[in-house]
Amino acid sequence: YPRDRLLIDGVHALAHALPGEGGAADPWPELAKVLEQIDDADLSERPLLAAVRPLLAMVVGRERVLQLLEQSALHPDPWVRATVPFVRVQLTENDGDLEGMRVALDESLEAFGEIGDRWGLAVTLSELSSLRIMDGDLEGAEGALEQTRALMAELGAREDSAMIQLRTSARRSWII
Repeated sequence: YPRDRLLIDGVHALAHALPGEGGAADPWPELAKVLEQIDDADLSERPLLAAVRPLLAMVVGRERVLQLLEQSALHPDPWVRATVPFVRVQLTENDGDLEGMRVALDESLEAFGEIGDRWGLAVTLSELSSLRIMDGDLEGAEGALEQTRALMAELGAREDSAMIQLRTSARRSWII
């Protein structure tokens, strides 16, 4: 099974695992199948697949996710290493650990900033806006969303930029 095809299958399976994405009722078997193919593979030459692997490991449990994050933190590609704190943002948010989320957000912003990854910064800033809303900081949330929108516009991500504009407008209506 070619590794590039596994990347496509893995991303496809993750997309179908998201609520409202019209995927299969139970995406976990598809995710498990992809993970089985790559779980112990050397992905030093496949950065995208290396970055997706810890997310795929959700099907087998948190312990495996954490083990794979440790491996990703040592990956030769700086982008793969930068994805580690972002995955930790997701884990801490799911746990309801707002302090852990705050730390992971700071690390993610720093990591993506160091390598100049505007997409990584944008998705991290979007998560920061969610945290600021939970903190009751609606103006801070709006500022993070505005930064996200600007980065998405720079990247030409029109649909993402439009969605962020809608979220920003919603935040403004809460502030008024």
